[in-house]
Amino acid sequence: MKLSYDIRCTECSFYIGFTTCDECGDIVCGNSTCVKSFHHNTNRIWIICNSCNSYIWQKLKPVYYKTEKDEEIMTIDDVDAVIGLLVLNRVTK
Repeated sequence: MKLSYDIRCTECSFYIGFTTCDECGDIVCGNSTCVKSFHHNTNRIWIICNSCNSYIWQKLKPVYYKTEKDEEIMTIDDVDAVIGLLVLNRVTK
């Protein structure tokens, strides 16, 4: 149960939270170890806590694509971009 005066980050419980996760509404501190942030199409930053990020990662399946040499797996940067697009798609619906 969260009390109105409980302002600790729900991810690390160490830092004082100053913002909320745009997905679940939990209080987060904004430290890069606690959140992922993406640019939103309304010129603001979309913040997702690590719990929501992990949930999204569990839903993803590896994508393989053909190159001239052989098959490769998407890089982490590609996957982070896909996560950002999935979150933005969910928000705009």
